[in-house]
Amino acid sequence: MEEKINLKELNIREGDTGDFISHNVDNCTGCGKCVLICPANLWRLEKGKSILASDYKDRCMECAACESICDYNAISFMFPKGGTGIKYMHG
Repeated sequence: MEEKINLKELNIREGDTGDFISHNVDNCTGCGKCVLICPANLWRLEKGKSILASDYKDRCMECAACESICDYNAISFMFPKGGTGIKYMHG
């Protein structure tokens, strides 16, 4: 599946963010809301559960939409530590 937005033209990444999204597969019901809402296409469904892309730190737009839409507390999002993460170049 292609990315929904060409992120390479919109932003740069700074520093080591560390892990800022955690996923509790046991709480996941496989509803697919995270797959639908993520503008960076970081989530997919596999065997009835959502799976986070292994390269999410390089592609995540840090919008926290995935955590906001998850009704089952399967996704936990924390903004990356200050001075790291996404830096938007336009807009």
